[in-house]
Amino acid sequence: KKIKNSTDFLFDITGLKKDMLTNLIPVFIENNIMHDIYYFEIRGRMIDIHGADSVFTYYQQIGVLQDDLKGKGFFRCHKSYLVNLRHVDAYNRQEAILENGEKIVIAKRRYEEFCREILDYMRKNGGII
Repeated sequence: KKIKNSTDFLFDITGLKKDMLTNLIPVFIENNIMHDIYYFEIRGRMIDIHGADSVFTYYQQIGVLQDDLKGKGFFRCHKSYLVNLRHVDAYNRQEAILENGEKIVIAKRRYEEFCREILDYMRKNGGII
């Protein structure tokens, strides 16, 4: 299943009503589509979910989103981004480069923690033996 351009996709697969779009992470987990998410972009209280070929926007507080994503392979590399470590192809001190070529900023103060997290993720998921 892929994230589609239309919110109707979410309502089709989940049976949610349009007034229930406040906490989608449990819905994504239940419907096995977390791996399709490349990153979350935070814009105030609006969250853009970036997938392979689309973006979906919804409302949620960043603290709630970050708590929901703990232990699920996502890392907050910048105040505006939570990146899916599964899709990180390369990185340097300034940015994470995703497998689709997009570049996500890594804050200077979060670089060392990002390195630890991505190496831990790779160990757990077969990237490092």
